[in-house]
Order: sequence, then C-alpha cells, then structure tokens
Amino acid sequence: MRLPKLENTADVGLLLAALMLVGLGLSWSLLGQWEALRGFGVEMLILAVTFYIARQYLPWEDAPRERIRRPGLELWIGLLGFVVFYIIWSFVAGSGGPMVFLAPGILAALTLAALRYGRDGWGLRWPTGRELIVLVVVAAVAVGLSKLFGGLLPASEVPLFTAQRPLIPGLMLDFSQAGASLLPALLIVFLTVISYELYFRVFLQTRLAQVLPGRWALFAQAALYFAGAMLPLLIVSRSDPSVFPPASVLTQFAMLSNGVLAGYFWRKTGSLPLLVLLHLLAFVRWGL
Repeated sequence: MRLPKLENTADVGLLLAALMLVGLGLSWSLLGQWEALRGFGVEMLILAVTFYIARQYLPWEDAPRERIRRPGLELWIGLLGFVVFYIIWSFVAGSGGPMVFLAPGILAALTLAALRYGRDGWGLRWPTGRELIVLVVVAAVAVGLSKLFGGLLPASEVPLFTAQRPLIPGLMLDFSQAGASLLPALLIVFLTVISYELYFRVFLQTRLAQVLPGRWALFAQAALYFAGAMLPLLIVSRSDPSVFPPASVLTQFAMLSNGVLAGYFWRKTGSLPLLVLLHLLAFVRWGL
C-alpha cells in the first residue's frame, strides 16, 4: 500500500528551532551557559523524539472535521478572546487570575454551543487503542527524558536547584504540600487542562486552518499557546521580579514544543479526551 505524500513541514520546523535558539541565547547570560544548554538541548531532543513517534504511529490522514459554520466570525471570536483574557485582563488583574486559565475555554464552549456543533466539532471522540498506546509512549519518553537530564548540571550551577531554579526539564507538578486542598487543586488543574485544549486546539487551531495551511495553523496555535503562558508572567515580572524572575519567563520558549505536539495530536485524531490525557501525562514536567 502506498502511503500518502506528507506535507512539507521543514519551513515550520526551521522557524520553531530558530525561536527556541532565541530563547537559548536570551537565557545564556541570565541562567549560565550549562543551564541554558541543558534545558534547551533537552527540550529540542524531547520534541524531536516525541514528534517522530507521533508522526510515525498516529494516522497518516488528518482526522475528519465538522464543517465550520462561520469561519471568519468564529476565528475573530477566538482571537479577540486571546487579546481580552491573555493581554488586557493580565494588565488589569496582574497575573490574570483564574480568568486567564478558564475564560478562553468557556468562550470557546459557548461559541460551539451557540452554533450547535456536534460531537466532531467538540472533539468528543474517545481515542482508539492505538492512539492511546502512542500517547503512553510519548508521555513516558517526554517525562523520562526530562527526569533523566533534569539533574545534570556542573557543580558551579547546582545552587540553581535550591533557589528559584527556572529551567523546566525535570520540574514536575508537586502537590505534596496541598494537604486538605488537594482535591480542589486537582479539580482546578483538570478544568484548566480542558479549557486550554478546548480553546487552543479544538477551537482556535481548527479555525486557523481555514485561512492558513495545516502546518502553519498548527504552528500559529502553538505560538499563541506559548504567548498565553508567557505574557501574564512578563506582566507580573515587570511589577514584581521576585514572584516570576525574568529568567524563568524566558524558559517558556520551551512551551512551544508542547503546543506543537498537542496540535499534531489534534490534527491527526480529532479527540479532545486524548488531548486532555496528553496534557495531564506528558506536560506535567512543565506544570501548566
């Protein structure tokens, strides 16, 4: 059987690598050369390996999509939501508060409901066994490589482990101090993950694909996902550097790979539950 010709993604790959190298250059003087090299080197390795696995073993064809009812209007709603909640609201409310995490997903859900989209429009398709296996392998590789390289630093840079160590590989979500608030914390995390995936992948990427080639729509939502995490932190770091040191903000460049990987899973599977599981299992090394 002859496989379909793959879309050329070299241009997007080069741009992604260039942006991550910008992050490497910016963090070099602030974090130390080995911390910067280790962090961004590991991130590029993780992206290369996990994306290779996903591309080889997920379906070759794009998942079927429900017809977009109002392409231009819906895209403008999504982009306006980004401006309001990730930029304007962050200036008004400091870090942005819970609105940054939940409101974009609520906006996407209300739009999908108002226009009466069906299950495919919401991504409400349970993944196949093969897709779940790919997810487990990708999550194991991502977290395993992150933990493997997370502790590697020369002795001169070890103090970064104990005082606001900013780079992300090896940094896992930690609920050990949550105590009685563990269940509310887990609920907030779960709702946040659903909100992120519903807004950035299910809603925004699908509508960006109406005006951009598929690979560029994928990259555009990944860039917006990165900016959505970075802009509130930048706003807070300017007013109170002790809360989010500028160096830690720079490492959000690494979140580009999360957006790329999740966008690829959505493009090939069309499954929101799979995206939520991917976020919970593979992206715990980043936090949210």
